[in-house]
Amino acid sequence: MGSTSSPFFYSMETKNPTYAKAISLLARKAYSSSALRQKLFSLRHRQEDILETIEKLKSENLLNDQGHIENEIRKLARKGNSSSMIQHSLRMKGLDVDIPGIQKVFDENGFSEDVEIRAILLKYLRDLPTDKLKASKIIRRAMGALLRKGHDPKKVFEFIKTESTA
Repeated sequence: MGSTSSPFFYSMETKNPTYAKAISLLARKAYSSSALRQKLFSLRHRQEDILETIEKLKSENLLNDQGHIENEIRKLARKGNSSSMIQHSLRMKGLDVDIPGIQKVFDENGFSEDVEIRAILLKYLRDLPTDKLKASKIIRRAMGALLRKGHDPKKVFEFIKTESTA
C-alpha cells in the first residue's frame, strides 16, 4: 500500500496490518461484515486479527451491515428489480433481509414496483409497430425482461394488456 502523510494511519498500519488492509478495501468498495471477513481471510490474515478488526470497524461506525443492505436494496431497485429478486440477490451475497424490510426501503426512497414495471414497459412499447408479428415479439421481449427482474407474471401481463392497447 502506498504511503500517506497521516501519522495516525501510518501508526495503525504498522500496529495492525489487517486493520489497515480493511480500511484500504472499504475505501474502494462497500462491504458487509461477512464479505469483508471472507476477503481478509482470502488475503491470508489471521482469524483473530480479522474478528478484532471487524469489531473495531463496527464500533467506529466504519462498517455498518444495515446501511450496506439498504444501499444494495436501493441499487437493485433502481435497476427495476422486484422485491423478491432483491431478496434473492441479497441472500446470494450472504445478507439476510425480509420482504417487509425491502418494502420499507422502497417506501422511504419512493420506489414502487408498479412504477418500475410501467417504466420498463414504456421503454419497450413506446414505438410499438402496427405489424402484429413484430409487435408480439416486442411484447414478449418486454415480458421476458420484467420476469427476469422477478416481477409477478400476472401483474406483468395485466400491465402489458393495459399499456399495449393504450
